[in-house]
Amino acid sequence: MSPGLSSLRFIRLRWIAFVGQLIVHGAALFIFELTVPWLKILALLLLIPVSNLLATTRLTKSLTETELSGCLLAFDTLLVTAILYQAGGPSNPFTIVY
Repeated sequence: MSPGLSSLRFIRLRWIAFVGQLIVHGAALFIFELTVPWLKILALLLLIPVSNLLATTRLTKSLTETELSGCLLAFDTLLVTAILYQAGGPSNPFTIVY
């Protein structure tokens, strides 16, 4: 099965979240001049568009829409965890969102 309408909406939201995170991290770097491992965070963020592209290709053809959404949500949880860890761990004020 190819991604259904709900999965495509979810993937579109993930693109918006990716751009938003790039803006926030860019502001933290260039405006607030925070010192965190930017290359590691950028590498983690770049996994979002890669997973979006994989989710819309034939590689996920065998997954149902529910399975695809579940896999992406689990992957996003791991990414947020890794990004928060790289950006200060428990001392990061954004952990309240987590």
